[in-house]
Amino acid sequence: MHPSEAPRPANDAEPAATVILLRDSARGIEVLLLERPHHRGSFAGAWVFPGGRVDPEDAAAVAAGDEQAAARQAAARETLEETGLTVTVESLVTVARWTPSETQARRFQTWFYYAKAPGDPVVLNPDESVDHIWISPADALERHASGLFRLAPPTWVSLSALVGADSADHALARARAAAPDYFESRFHADPRVVLWEGDVSFGAPELVDAEGPRHRLDMTVLPWRYERTS
Repeated sequence: MHPSEAPRPANDAEPAATVILLRDSARGIEVLLLERPHHRGSFAGAWVFPGGRVDPEDAAAVAAGDEQAAARQAAARETLEETGLTVTVESLVTVARWTPSETQARRFQTWFYYAKAPGDPVVLNPDESVDHIWISPADALERHASGLFRLAPPTWVSLSALVGADSADHALARARAAAPDYFESRFHADPRVVLWEGDVSFGAPELVDAEGPRHRLDMTVLPWRYERTS
């Protein structure tokens, strides 16, 4: 979808931002994942990218009504608060915007960004995370498939998009050259199948088994299966 065709923000979803920090290693490109506390907070027990909601001070720092500028402010602030790593607002490369299903009790409409990781050590905020790991996207997905990692669908799909990237610079250049993806999640009758625009059954769940284009994540069994034909 071209940026000019971006869907309007969901009015009842809280704005949020996430940063996918990238670095190169002898084993290839790696991302930073944080393990959330297991018994409290959002995404309890899951491995996530740094990020969080857009606070009023983030919005106050930019022009009124500039949703993404406020999200960029939040992305840089949350990264510093959660990891001790500094990324500049200017260094963030927009990758996607995720809008959760209307069936969710609390909804966060989240901008996802790439950024090249600084070389400083990670310093965790113990109120936010209990562990961290630098890991290749393929290894993270393998750990999820074996049941060792809990991942949310946006994290899983974001990791899958990075499999095969030659380097952090390659991933950043590819993202700069592409329009952001807009994921507005909807569920089939089985909540383990999530659908996005471009799927034959998006907005028409009765067509979930029909022939046609696919844009869905099947979470019925491990490993999850992502299908995108458009």
